[in-house]
Amino acid sequence: MRRACPLSRADWFAAAVLGATTLAVFGAGAARLGFYYDDAGALIRVPFANLQRLWLLMREDVPRRFFDSLWQFLLFKLVGEPLSNLPALHLVQSAIDGLVVVCFFFLLRFLCLPAYAAILAAALFSFWPNHGETHFWLTSAPQNLLSTLFVVLFAMTSVLLAGERRPLWLWAFDAVAFVCALFTYDQGICVLFVIVALRLGLAFFDRWKDRWNVLAAHLPCFATGACYLWFRMKFHPDTYTMVVSTPLPVLGATISNTVSNTLGRMWLEHVMPLLGRATITDWLLAFAVAAAPTWLALRLALRSSSSSRSEMGWKGLGAILLLALVFYLAGYFPIWFWYSSPRHHYLPSVGLFAGVSACLVWVLNSLRLRSGRALVILLVGGAVFFLAAASRGESHFWENSFTSKRQLFAELKPDLVGQEVLVLEDFPFFLGPAFSITTHDAQYGPQLLYHGSSRLLHPQFHGSIGGTPAPGGLFLFTHALYGGESFQYYPTQDALIARFTSWERGSLKFQKNPARPLPYQVISADRRPKNASFAIQETSARREGDGVIVSLRFQANVPPQTYLTAIFSFNHGGKFLRWGQRDRAGDLNVVPVLLSDPGPNPRSGGCEWVETLRLPSFPQTDRIRMDFFEARKHHPPAYLGGAEVGVEP
Repeated sequence: MRRACPLSRADWFAAAVLGATTLAVFGAGAARLGFYYDDAGALIRVPFANLQRLWLLMREDVPRRFFDSLWQFLLFKLVGEPLSNLPALHLVQSAIDGLVVVCFFFLLRFLCLPAYAAILAAALFSFWPNHGETHFWLTSAPQNLLSTLFVVLFAMTSVLLAGERRPLWLWAFDAVAFVCALFTYDQGICVLFVIVALRLGLAFFDRWKDRWNVLAAHLPCFATGACYLWFRMKFHPDTYTMVVSTPLPVLGATISNTVSNTLGRMWLEHVMPLLGRATITDWLLAFAVAAAPTWLALRLALRSSSSSRSEMGWKGLGAILLLALVFYLAGYFPIWFWYSSPRHHYLPSVGLFAGVSACLVWVLNSLRLRSGRALVILLVGGAVFFLAAASRGESHFWENSFTSKRQLFAELKPDLVGQEVLVLEDFPFFLGPAFSITTHDAQYGPQLLYHGSSRLLHPQFHGSIGGTPAPGGLFLFTHALYGGESFQYYPTQDALIARFTSWERGSLKFQKNPARPLPYQVISADRRPKNASFAIQETSARREGDGVIVSLRFQANVPPQTYLTAIFSFNHGGKFLRWGQRDRAGDLNVVPVLLSDPGPNPRSGGCEWVETLRLPSFPQTDRIRMDFFEARKHHPPAYLGGAEVGVEP
């Protein structure tokens, strides 16, 4: 097995250039960046946790992201009180980004790829725009940047341990990198196990007589991996059932989207708006950022002799291409059975650009003329230039998103005094590729943006990006994002509803407390006292115009401050689908129907209900399913029972 190539002074200088250019591009707008989706929840929970609370936060997601809360806690401690130091947090994130780029460059050099190819590949990797949210979304710093850093470090130690001298400290560092990578973010699991398998296979082939020592050296990896899998099977078995049950068409669609996002139609649709947002200053910065590594690569490539350029050989380049492909596929494998967000392209792009570096060596070795090699390097440098400009353009989307968020809550502040509920209805979830107004903004945004104004908000404040009106109150969390059974009924008028109307000159325009008609009608209701548990006695449904008329007779005990609710589903091709209303984005809001009267319910006994409902705009169907729940505020609903009924014409 070939030993790792040593680093030269030129390599350290190139690494410093790559780290500095990455920091310059992504740190330039730090003063205007803020918090986004998931950041708000982390900023509420993590910074002020004591050790006991931190341990509980870490245990919440064992083992998939066990260290995630720990890294967030340490990053917040590094910069101080995070809400007052958001620019510093973004600068630290940019520095971590630069560190990943530097380690990727070192990994390529340890694999004996020429410095010029490693420099250009690392520069392309740094500014590749399809994983842009990793640079601006604070929650991505531990989940994606640090987890990828640990994976790359483990790959580096794997190359270094192939040499003849294997010091004990390197084995210890190797084990730490493996453990941190495995327990920081679950996307890296396949890559890590593939690297371990390759290490064992190559070591057995190279040192068969020493195989027992090789196995003993990998005991920490085996023990950690077994522990991880045991925890995963115990706490998150859904992941494995999902892999087994994922239909082939869905898997084919996710793979197709990956290809398109890597360098296809979806990639172009993402990048072109970013270039349109870049300013003259951004283009000048991008030129400076691209010129430095391009000049270094050009100087090193033209100075090297043809014998040194071809030192690696075609077999070596082929081996690196194969390893890069395996890394790329293993990085995507868990995501293909889950879902692909921009940040999920970050880890696989390590394999993508390792392969690009090998291809660059092959192309440049095939060219005999110095002018031809120079032209290829300049073309790659031009690509770095455009990608750096696109990265600066994306920064403006995130900056504008945070500016509009602050403007929204500044305008809502006087109206939120003493309110218990905030509903942000129909607001854009994304501003270009940047997160705009999301669930966490409704729930945590006021607490963060009104920092120090604790008396402003109700002590049990709740927020949502959608709410369904009901008699005497409203249902929260009926958006399909939360699931069909996560709703809560709030019998209160202490609610502020803001509905998005337009986007004008960088500002969100909205309407406060708009008229919101009930999505259903209670035609008649009769209640008779009766001591009974929940029981459905009679149901019927008939078509009337564009809706259905549903008649119900059932018995139930209703504790104080608890309300009976029904969720309706309709038969579609043999499957029952939830009935609801679509918002502007096309997402479904499930409509819970309140059956019991709003307000306090002091009865100790039960009642028999006889109700007739009209559900307008109900889809054409031959059968309806009704699921009955107990609903109350601050608590998820409790399922009582269900019934199916045919729909009469």
